[in-house]
Amino acid sequence: MKVDFIVIGQGICGTVIARTLENYSKSYFVIDNNKKITSSKIAAGIMHPMSFKRCLLSWRGQEFFNFSKVFYEENDKILSSKNFKSIKLVRILSSFEEQNNWLGRYSSGIYRKHIDNKNLFFRHIINQFGSFEVKSACHLKVKNFLQSVKDDLIEKKKILIDNVKVNQIIKKENEFIYKNISSKYLILCQGASAVEDNLLNYLPIIPNKGELIDIQSKYLPDVMLSKGIFNLPLGNSKFTLGSTYNHIDRSEKVTVKAKEKILNQLYKISKNNYFKVIDQRYSFRPTTIDRKPIIGQHPQIKNLYIFNGMGSKAVLMAPLLAKELIENILNNKTLNEKIRISRFKI
Repeated sequence: MKVDFIVIGQGICGTVIARTLENYSKSYFVIDNNKKITSSKIAAGIMHPMSFKRCLLSWRGQEFFNFSKVFYEENDKILSSKNFKSIKLVRILSSFEEQNNWLGRYSSGIYRKHIDNKNLFFRHIINQFGSFEVKSACHLKVKNFLQSVKDDLIEKKKILIDNVKVNQIIKKENEFIYKNISSKYLILCQGASAVEDNLLNYLPIIPNKGELIDIQSKYLPDVMLSKGIFNLPLGNSKFTLGSTYNHIDRSEKVTVKAKEKILNQLYKISKNNYFKVIDQRYSFRPTTIDRKPIIGQHPQIKNLYIFNGMGSKAVLMAPLLAKELIENILNNKTLNEKIRISRFKI
């Protein structure tokens, strides 16, 4: 089978690349190892353009948000799914300083598109310094989205479940070959496991462990709250809480320490702590030393591309960055200098 692209990995990044290639009418084949625990499969899927700590729009935040919202809405229509929706997100303020920051931003016209000074209060929530509603907030059911696309790939015979290693893919003149599949281009979307690849281990991709817990509580409001942690309503009085960040712990298991850290944050906002922990999950995000994605052609291998390093923001960033990468490959459009792989030398 000869295709234009082979894509390695069907997490958020690989899945979004595949859907983007559909838009360009390019042939492709996805190879995925079907690992049970990946950052994409346990991701909460919350998407907004803000950096809450200082109440700022994050780097290219509005641009990413606007593009991704349309991308996921269109894919819901194409795949006949309901994986994406707008949500109500409330930032609980923690100090007079933070209150002043948010009020100052709110007075600026650009921020009124994204935040609203409604100062919402909830019966069982500690809210000493007030709150703001984040109007630009959405939720992607990531695991369901990945499965919807996987089902489509299976139906179209465009996916192989195989624990392929990059050194098993043969580079021969102007093509890449794996088993009976050949392509002109190869895109690696391996997430945190890229550190195990000899071709990529020069890149400063840092696996950052994150843990989430699910709880059952009839006292939390049916809106998403953010203060130290987020709580995402799942329905039927169930909530996902998280997340932790740990770049030192590489243990492949959930930890009591992470659970206690999340619960301690919950105790700071909840007046009523009658709840039941029903699940806990972990995974490793692919973060980078400068907190920017790593995208572009490998410096030593023509037509081999890397699409990685989005940390906890892949849901937000991947759709637009996938378009920019494909435009770079097909039409030689220049990538943003802050994401180029060339900023790191072998």
